[in-house]
Amino acid sequence: MSRAPNRVDVRSSRVCSGLAWGLSLYMTMTTTALGEDMLFEPYLRVFKAATIYTTAQQPDGRVIAGGLFSAYNGVTVQNLVRTLPDGSFDPSMLPQPNNGVLSIVLDNNKAYVGGTFTAIGSATRIGFGAFSVDTGLVDPLVNDINAGSTVTSMISDGQNMYMAGTFSQVRGLPFSRIARFPLATGVPDTTWSPPLGTSCGIPLTLIRKLDAVWAGCGGTSSQSPHGLVRVIVTPPGQIDAAAAPNPDGSVFALNDYDLTTAFAGGDFKSFGGINRPALAKFHTTTGALIPAFNPPFSGGSITALTRNGDDLFAGGNLQFTDGSTSSVAILDAITGALKAKGTPSLNGSVQNLRFLPPDALGVTGTFDSAAGDFRRSAAIYKQLGNDFPAYPIAPGVSEDGVISTFSIFPDGSAVGGGDFTEINGTPIPHLAFFNPDASLNRSWTSGLPFPVRKVTGDSTYVYFGASGANAVGRLHRGTRALEFFNVPSANVESIMLDPNQPHLYVGDDRPGWYRINTATKAIDPTWNPTLNGRVFGMFDDGDAVLPFGSFTVLGGQSQAGVARVSKATAAPVQTFNLHLTLNGNTNGVQVLAAAREGTNLYLGGNFNGVNGQQQIAVALVNSTTGLLNTMFQAQASGIPRAMAVFGNKVALAFPFATTLGSHTVNGLASVNKLNGAFLDNYNATYWNSPAAISMLLASAASTPEAKSAGSSSLASAATTPVLYIGGLFDTIAGQPRTGLAALGTQSTQTVTVTEFYDAARDHYFRTANAEEAASLIANPAQGFVPTHKDFTAWHRAYHPGDAVPFDRFFGSVTPGPNSHFYTGTRAESSALKSLQYIQPSILPRWNFEETAFSTYLPDASGNCPAAAPLPVYRAYNNRALQGDSNHRFTTDIAAYNATISHAAWTGEGKVACAIQ
Repeated sequence: MSRAPNRVDVRSSRVCSGLAWGLSLYMTMTTTALGEDMLFEPYLRVFKAATIYTTAQQPDGRVIAGGLFSAYNGVTVQNLVRTLPDGSFDPSMLPQPNNGVLSIVLDNNKAYVGGTFTAIGSATRIGFGAFSVDTGLVDPLVNDINAGSTVTSMISDGQNMYMAGTFSQVRGLPFSRIARFPLATGVPDTTWSPPLGTSCGIPLTLIRKLDAVWAGCGGTSSQSPHGLVRVIVTPPGQIDAAAAPNPDGSVFALNDYDLTTAFAGGDFKSFGGINRPALAKFHTTTGALIPAFNPPFSGGSITALTRNGDDLFAGGNLQFTDGSTSSVAILDAITGALKAKGTPSLNGSVQNLRFLPPDALGVTGTFDSAAGDFRRSAAIYKQLGNDFPAYPIAPGVSEDGVISTFSIFPDGSAVGGGDFTEINGTPIPHLAFFNPDASLNRSWTSGLPFPVRKVTGDSTYVYFGASGANAVGRLHRGTRALEFFNVPSANVESIMLDPNQPHLYVGDDRPGWYRINTATKAIDPTWNPTLNGRVFGMFDDGDAVLPFGSFTVLGGQSQAGVARVSKATAAPVQTFNLHLTLNGNTNGVQVLAAAREGTNLYLGGNFNGVNGQQQIAVALVNSTTGLLNTMFQAQASGIPRAMAVFGNKVALAFPFATTLGSHTVNGLASVNKLNGAFLDNYNATYWNSPAAISMLLASAASTPEAKSAGSSSLASAATTPVLYIGGLFDTIAGQPRTGLAALGTQSTQTVTVTEFYDAARDHYFRTANAEEAASLIANPAQGFVPTHKDFTAWHRAYHPGDAVPFDRFFGSVTPGPNSHFYTGTRAESSALKSLQYIQPSILPRWNFEETAFSTYLPDASGNCPAAAPLPVYRAYNNRALQGDSNHRFTTDIAAYNATISHAAWTGEGKVACAIQ
């Protein structure tokens, strides 16, 4: 059913200036130079689980979190974020490091950060930097480490800052894995230079105890001490060889107990020669194990520790002696006895723990599920062992995911696969379905637990290629039943479904190329081509398969980069005469991308010769004969990583800036499919950087050569080509698109936005979905009666380039509000989506359903454009406190005035413009 939202939330969304500002990157609509429209519902963003490595809490309760991420609750941030005490986003932005933040230390109004970055904001800072927590300005202090190194951990004793990592230099001065500087001057102390590198492979964690600093180390060493090393703080900084507990594994976490004892967590089995899996308590003057502390662990690893009094919190891959497992536990800090454990476990790793008074524990790391609830690498245990009870805020970070493969179905719908787990706040793991109009199908989720590398399918199944033991499988489109095929463990690089036979062709990185009988789910032993390289992709061509890749020999014959192989015999087809060369020979030839339309086969690779003629990087050949089309000259200076035929064009994706003829292009461009002449530069960028980092792992797929027009307008619309694009980008053709976009040349289409009235509840409802409207009309018992006061707008995908999308939100029946709401205002829509990110599902909130239609907004004076001259008025029933909010949208001024004449209703004026 369709209703409208709780007014309390809508009002509050309008004052979420921080959230709305943070999402402004996704609030601009423009058109491309050639008038092609972005067809995906606006502002879709593809995410995967990111990582929070470290947190630090300011005296005012705000928390600074660092890691490797690109968004916090949907707000664009990079690797560093600050939250308010309740976990909501703090809009006072911090500087943005360009890579991971592994450690944060606060000192007065200054924050010190260490990690893998080479810049903080616009300031060059290699591995280490500082900034003001009041202004966000980067501190002038420069203690750069040597390039390619990392600062993994830092600790302050109030006078000196100690920093450890993989570096061998700080500010050009020699240091071995550890250094310090006085906080007063910031100048590295050259009188203190311990040779930590001789005992510690990678220092991962530090703790300051009396006259020493203890370093927990990754990896093992034959030299004693190792794993856990005590460093004297008085110059010159000697390694205390006598204090040598020598755990037989890595130490990932250290935590204080009192002046002379501390805890060490890691993946070790023994500590000081005594069996003590994963967690030990030790004397910080001698390194000796404290036997009285004996936690019930049988193995696993502990990656994070924190403490509150005698409650010791441990996080990681916890394995208990009773055979149970968990991600988090509370232990008695004196005896090690188990007090409680968090069940069920997170579906990823724990990197950091922070006690949140009076009774909660903040857990961060790399995960996207906690007790079945969607959590983006941050979760809060209010009471351990109580299944993650509801918390007012569900904070979390995300990293931009990648859709690396697409496949188009005969009805024009599509599926995309990759490493993503979320699209615009909706959990959609690893496979996403798109309707024929290129809009996201939110009702279809696969539940697939691992990333997808390649995908194809038919009307019944989606076939996928992945990595590891379950490298190839299929998912039933209706039941979602999952099946795996009996294939070698590998990374799948290409799959192709035979449309006429029960055969699935697979190429992997062993390298291998084989055929699966989809009826028996086993490899067909009768089809066994031999080749000396990998198959990156392939096309079905009737009685033959056209593979392309890095091979130079196939079936014992010289066949570089591309071949035509018989389905019957697995032998190369002799009539296909194509010879690709690199500097005159076939050695090293690779075809990395290809596209086909009819007998036209477009190739992209590192070749510079085709059939004896010079042809660099891009070529057009006949798929049956291999004959080169010399009229096609794209003149590319770079190698495309993906190609697709799109209308009268060939789209080319590059992982760097390149040229096509005299034109410089970034990331994505197109050429004329007949002669290769340059047509478009779509200027794909990522984080305002040049195309050198955009469109990595990009993939594109165009609609099939022919599709039958169905009975609905969406099916018939699918007969016009659509280009799907996935990769690492946040802008294409001047339009904000993050990781997912579609280009099309569709003409505009209109839709009827039908109004209904439910007299029993005094509720109005509108829908632009013709099927939904027909269902309500056919079932009057549901209570919705047409008012016959409809209006016309444009289809959500096929609209004028300057029309704006109107988003539809639903409050849900339980906990409510049981009502719908429409808005074309970007700030309002973005704020509602942000509230959806942070508000748990058990509390009232607005859930984004879809972009329903497109039209225009009135201008500042309330005037509508000539293309949509009728104002749409909005009335509100003022029943938020009763949980019964409702809105009426109408172009009939008399109906509007009659509605707001009722005592409860309020007029809100013009909110949209209708065609008629």
